[in-house]
Amino acid sequence: MNLTIAEQDIRAKIAQYGRITFAEFMELALYHPTDGYYTNGGAIGAAGDYYTSPAAHPVFGAMIAIQLQQMWETLGHPERFYVIETGSGTGRLAADLMNYLPSLESDFVETLRYVTIERSFNAPPNTLAIDHIFALGIPINDIVGCLISNELIDAFPVHRFLIDEGKPRELYVTENGGNIVEEPGEPSTPALKARLDRLSLPLPNGFRGEVNLGISPWIQEVSKALMRGFILTIDYGHLEYELYSSKRDRGTMQTFYNHVQSNCLYKRIGHQDITCQVDFSSVIYAGEQFQIKSLDLITQSDYLQKLGIGMWIRELRKTSLSQSELYSNLMAMRQLIEPAGLGNFKVLIQEKNTGIDSLQQILPDLDTIDLGSPPLLSLEHVPLLEGRYPHTVWKPENSIGF
Repeated sequence: MNLTIAEQDIRAKIAQYGRITFAEFMELALYHPTDGYYTNGGAIGAAGDYYTSPAAHPVFGAMIAIQLQQMWETLGHPERFYVIETGSGTGRLAADLMNYLPSLESDFVETLRYVTIERSFNAPPNTLAIDHIFALGIPINDIVGCLISNELIDAFPVHRFLIDEGKPRELYVTENGGNIVEEPGEPSTPALKARLDRLSLPLPNGFRGEVNLGISPWIQEVSKALMRGFILTIDYGHLEYELYSSKRDRGTMQTFYNHVQSNCLYKRIGHQDITCQVDFSSVIYAGEQFQIKSLDLITQSDYLQKLGIGMWIRELRKTSLSQSELYSNLMAMRQLIEPAGLGNFKVLIQEKNTGIDSLQQILPDLDTIDLGSPPLLSLEHVPLLEGRYPHTVWKPENSIGF
């Protein structure tokens, strides 16, 4: 049996301790120092295991740039506006955002300092960002600006649990007959039970789910880094009443390999992505503990439409692009707001010490703003129109509702 280095070390740890938490397993599978999935650079894009919003179309990064300028204006044009992107991965979001900056106000551009943070030293450097930091946490204090994450929290290691006779039992990872298996036991930490005790709904016997105990420490670091400004968290997940509902009573863990989604957690260890739905109630609750207030939680589709993506779609139709180029760009832009796909991702907007109490206060006025021409696909983006992704079937004649 040919085992990856990550799996060898996981089995060695199980042999030493008898069993480990799923969070320990997930940490090694994704972030093993030499053989973890993300340590090896992950596999995002056409030749990889999945694609993200920044990889789909540069309009995503441009829309975020427009949002950042509105935040800067709302804060009273601070002389230095920091944008800290945590979990920057390939740097695609930073690259597209900064490529669009010349289209924005020069005063804003001059004040902007973009910093990307990635924990893996094997992540490709982003030369377009003003600064790139390799770090496990957020080694920055007291900035004015915005902290951004896109599909970061879903990759935090989680604890898994099972409700048995009305009580939570933790699901541990162990070995039996050469196979990696699960076994229930007493919770490894009281924090697991404490999170479930906060739920406003009882969980039935047999219910399986996950608890992300990394959210609160991360929010604490975010609060320490941000003196005044905003937090923009983009990910897939739900509030607790949906996340822990009966239709998700087997949990939300999933894996991605070659653009195929499954729940085969103990195969291809170190060579496949492992994620689960984000508990946005925990993100909001943790923020409240550290002086961070939530302004809104909406779908990515609604958010991008509030930022003006519909205007760009209409503008794109007026261009002289070839039919192939037009369809490629329209399809990719549509994927960003597709309700059954990326458009169903959630966007959580939070603030600290800004005096802002609604999302509307930091949105552009679409009746007066001039967005100009939209940026177009490049070779660095995923070629969705080539048909490699059966879950993105698209017909140009009826797909755009603008």
